[in-house]
Amino acid sequence: MDKSNGQAGRTAVSAPTREKLLTAAAELIAELGWGRVTTRAVAERAGLPHGAVSYHFRGKQELLIEAAMFTFARAMPEDEFAALAGVEDFIELVPAEVADRDAIDPVLSRLMFEAMREAERDPALRDRMRAMLARYRDLMVQAIRAGQERGVTRIALLCGNCSCGCPEVLVDRAAAPERRIVITDDFGQRVQMSADQFLVLVEEARSGRLDEEG
Repeated sequence: MDKSNGQAGRTAVSAPTREKLLTAAAELIAELGWGRVTTRAVAERAGLPHGAVSYHFRGKQELLIEAAMFTFARAMPEDEFAALAGVEDFIELVPAEVADRDAIDPVLSRLMFEAMREAERDPALRDRMRAMLARYRDLMVQAIRAGQERGVTRIALLCGNCSCGCPEVLVDRAAAPERRIVITDDFGQRVQMSADQFLVLVEEARSGRLDEEG
Protein backbone atom coordinates (compact mmCIF):
# COMPACT_ATOMS: atom_id res chain seq x y z
CA MET A 1 0.00 0.00 0.00
CA ASP A 2 1.38 3.39 -0.98
CA LYS A 3 1.66 5.64 2.09
CA SER A 4 3.51 8.45 0.38
CA ASN A 5 0.41 10.66 0.00
CA GLY A 6 -0.46 10.26 3.66
CA GLN A 7 3.06 11.09 4.75
CA ALA A 8 3.12 14.14 2.51
CA GLY A 9 -0.20 15.29 3.95
CA ARG A 10 1.05 14.87 7.51
CA THR A 11 4.21 16.81 6.69
CA ALA A 12 2.20 19.66 5.23
CA VAL A 13 -0.08 19.77 8.29
CA SER A 14 2.83 19.66 10.75
CA ALA A 15 4.94 22.26 8.95
CA PRO A 16 3.51 25.21 10.98
CA THR A 17 4.27 23.37 14.22
CA ARG A 18 7.83 22.68 13.12
CA GLU A 19 8.29 26.32 12.12
CA LYS A 20 7.05 27.50 15.54
CA LEU A 21 9.63 25.26 17.22
CA LEU A 22 12.42 26.48 14.95
CA THR A 23 11.55 30.12 15.52
CA ALA A 24 11.33 29.65 19.28
CA ALA A 25 14.64 27.78 19.37
CA ALA A 26 16.40 30.51 17.38
CA GLU A 27 15.10 33.19 19.75
CA LEU A 28 16.26 31.25 22.80
CA ILE A 29 19.71 30.59 21.34
CA ALA A 30 20.08 34.35 20.86
CA GLU A 31 18.79 35.13 24.36
CA LEU A 32 20.42 32.40 26.44
CA GLY A 33 23.30 31.01 24.42
CA TRP A 34 23.46 27.68 22.60
CA GLY A 35 24.33 25.50 25.57
CA ARG A 36 21.65 26.86 27.91
CA VAL A 37 18.64 26.18 25.70
CA THR A 38 16.40 23.28 26.74
CA THR A 39 13.77 21.50 24.68
CA ARG A 40 11.18 22.22 27.36
CA ALA A 41 11.91 25.95 27.14
CA VAL A 42 11.58 25.78 23.35
CA ALA A 43 8.20 24.06 23.60
CA GLU A 44 6.98 26.61 26.13
CA ARG A 45 8.13 29.52 23.98
CA ALA A 46 6.37 28.01 20.97
CA GLY A 47 3.20 27.38 22.98
CA LEU A 48 3.32 23.66 22.24
CA PRO A 49 3.46 20.47 24.33
CA HIS A 50 6.92 19.16 25.08
CA GLY A 51 6.24 16.03 23.06
CA ALA A 52 6.09 18.10 19.88
CA VAL A 53 9.86 18.51 20.04
CA SER A 54 10.59 14.77 20.04
CA TYR A 55 7.98 14.24 17.33
CA HIS A 56 9.77 16.58 14.92
CA PHE A 57 13.41 16.28 16.00
CA ARG A 58 15.75 13.55 17.21
CA GLY A 59 17.18 15.61 20.03
CA LYS A 60 18.08 19.08 21.20
CA GLN A 61 21.16 19.45 19.03
CA GLU A 62 19.30 18.59 15.84
CA LEU A 63 16.59 21.08 16.80
CA LEU A 64 19.10 23.88 17.41
CA ILE A 65 21.05 23.19 14.21
CA GLU A 66 17.86 23.16 12.15
CA ALA A 67 16.70 26.36 13.89
CA ALA A 68 19.94 28.14 13.02
CA MET A 69 19.91 27.05 9.39
CA PHE A 70 16.19 27.86 9.05
CA THR A 71 16.75 31.38 10.37
CA PHE A 72 19.76 32.02 8.14
CA ALA A 73 17.89 30.80 5.08
CA ARG A 74 14.87 32.96 5.90
CA ALA A 75 17.05 36.04 6.39
CA MET A 76 18.68 35.65 2.95
CA PRO A 77 16.62 33.30 0.76
CA GLU A 78 18.65 31.44 -1.83
CA ASP A 79 15.97 31.97 -4.47
CA GLU A 80 16.44 35.73 -4.14
CA PHE A 81 20.17 35.28 -4.60
CA ALA A 82 19.59 33.03 -7.60
CA ALA A 83 17.30 35.66 -9.16
CA LEU A 84 20.06 38.30 -9.23
CA ALA A 85 20.74 39.31 -12.82
CA GLY A 86 24.19 40.65 -12.07
CA VAL A 87 26.51 41.86 -9.34
CA GLU A 88 24.85 45.28 -9.45
CA ASP A 89 21.65 43.66 -8.19
CA PHE A 90 23.60 42.10 -5.32
CA ILE A 91 25.23 45.41 -4.45
CA GLU A 92 21.82 47.05 -4.25
CA LEU A 93 20.99 44.69 -1.38
CA VAL A 94 23.88 45.99 0.71
CA PRO A 95 22.48 49.40 1.76
CA ALA A 96 19.16 47.91 2.83
CA GLU A 97 20.90 45.15 4.79
CA VAL A 98 23.74 46.98 6.55
CA ALA A 99 23.35 50.76 6.27
CA ASP A 100 20.52 51.06 8.81
CA ARG A 101 21.80 49.86 12.18
CA ASP A 102 18.25 49.64 13.52
CA ALA A 103 17.32 47.28 10.67
CA ILE A 104 19.87 44.65 11.75
CA ASP A 105 17.98 41.85 13.47
CA PRO A 106 19.53 41.38 16.95
CA VAL A 107 18.31 37.77 17.06
CA LEU A 108 20.01 37.00 13.75
CA SER A 109 23.21 38.74 14.80
CA ARG A 110 23.46 36.89 18.12
CA LEU A 111 22.38 33.60 16.55
CA MET A 112 25.15 33.86 13.96
CA PHE A 113 27.69 34.44 16.73
CA GLU A 114 26.43 31.47 18.77
CA ALA A 115 26.29 29.20 15.73
CA MET A 116 29.85 30.05 14.73
CA ARG A 117 31.06 29.21 18.22
CA GLU A 118 29.12 25.95 18.30
CA ALA A 119 30.39 25.03 14.82
CA GLU A 120 33.90 24.86 16.27
CA ARG A 121 32.72 21.93 18.40
CA ASP A 122 30.07 20.30 16.20
CA PRO A 123 31.23 18.93 12.82
CA ALA A 124 27.65 18.53 11.56
CA LEU A 125 26.84 22.20 12.15
CA ARG A 126 30.22 23.23 10.73
CA ASP A 127 29.55 21.27 7.54
CA ARG A 128 26.06 22.73 7.18
CA MET A 129 27.31 26.30 7.58
CA ARG A 130 30.23 25.71 5.22
CA ALA A 131 27.84 24.32 2.59
CA MET A 132 25.48 27.27 3.03
CA LEU A 133 28.25 29.83 2.56
CA ALA A 134 29.54 27.89 -0.45
CA ARG A 135 26.10 28.06 -2.08
CA TYR A 136 25.84 31.81 -1.52
CA ARG A 137 29.37 32.26 -2.87
CA ASP A 138 28.54 30.25 -5.98
CA LEU A 139 25.38 32.29 -6.56
CA MET A 140 27.31 35.51 -6.19
CA VAL A 141 29.94 34.32 -8.67
CA GLN A 142 27.16 33.44 -11.11
CA ALA A 143 25.71 36.95 -10.70
CA ILE A 144 29.11 38.51 -11.39
CA ARG A 145 29.63 36.37 -14.47
CA ALA A 146 26.13 37.20 -15.73
CA GLY A 147 26.89 40.89 -15.41
CA GLN A 148 30.22 40.49 -17.16
CA GLU A 149 28.62 38.64 -20.04
CA ARG A 150 26.22 41.54 -20.52
CA GLY A 151 29.04 44.04 -20.16
CA VAL A 152 27.35 45.69 -17.16
CA THR A 153 29.34 47.84 -14.72
CA ARG A 154 27.27 49.75 -12.18
CA ILE A 155 28.23 51.95 -9.21
CA ALA A 156 26.13 51.81 -6.04
CA LEU A 157 26.05 54.32 -3.17
CA LEU A 158 26.15 52.83 0.33
CA CYS A 159 24.29 55.85 1.67
CA GLY A 160 22.96 58.21 -1.00
CA ASN A 161 21.01 60.31 1.49
CA CYS A 162 23.46 63.20 1.62
CA SER A 163 25.95 65.11 -0.52
CA CYS A 164 29.09 64.28 1.43
CA GLY A 165 30.58 61.93 -1.13
CA CYS A 166 29.17 58.68 0.23
CA PRO A 167 31.09 55.40 -0.16
CA GLU A 168 30.54 53.58 -3.44
CA VAL A 169 30.88 49.99 -4.60
CA LEU A 170 31.69 49.11 -8.18
CA VAL A 171 32.96 46.28 -10.33
CA ASP A 172 36.17 46.78 -12.28
CA ARG A 173 35.84 44.15 -15.00
CA ALA A 174 39.33 44.89 -16.30
CA ALA A 175 40.94 44.09 -12.95
CA ALA A 176 42.28 40.73 -11.84
CA PRO A 177 39.68 38.55 -10.03
CA GLU A 178 41.26 39.22 -6.63
CA ARG A 179 40.85 43.01 -7.17
CA ARG A 180 37.59 43.15 -9.13
CA ILE A 181 35.31 44.57 -6.39
CA VAL A 182 36.15 48.19 -5.59
CA ILE A 183 34.99 50.17 -2.54
CA THR A 184 35.72 53.89 -2.34
CA ASP A 185 35.52 55.86 0.89
CA ASP A 186 34.40 59.45 1.51
CA PHE A 187 37.86 60.73 0.61
CA GLY A 188 38.04 59.02 -2.76
CA GLN A 189 40.42 56.27 -1.63
CA ARG A 190 39.99 52.82 -3.14
CA VAL A 191 39.96 49.38 -1.56
CA GLN A 192 39.96 46.48 -4.00
CA MET A 193 39.12 42.89 -3.19
CA SER A 194 37.79 39.68 -4.66
CA ALA A 195 34.11 38.80 -4.87
CA ASP A 196 34.62 36.21 -2.12
CA GLN A 197 36.21 38.78 0.18
CA PHE A 198 33.36 41.20 -0.47
CA LEU A 199 30.79 38.52 0.41
CA VAL A 200 32.59 37.82 3.69
CA LEU A 201 32.62 41.56 4.43
CA VAL A 202 28.88 41.80 3.85
CA GLU A 203 28.19 38.79 6.09
CA GLU A 204 30.33 40.30 8.88
CA ALA A 205 28.49 43.62 8.57
CA ARG A 206 25.08 41.91 8.64
CA SER A 207 26.00 39.87 11.72
CA GLY A 208 27.34 42.94 13.59
CA ARG A 209 30.87 41.56 13.90
CA LEU A 210 32.40 44.65 12.28
CA ASP A 211 30.89 46.80 15.02
CA GLU A 212 32.25 44.44 17.71
CA GLU A 213 35.75 44.61 16.25
CA GLY A 214 35.54 48.39 16.08
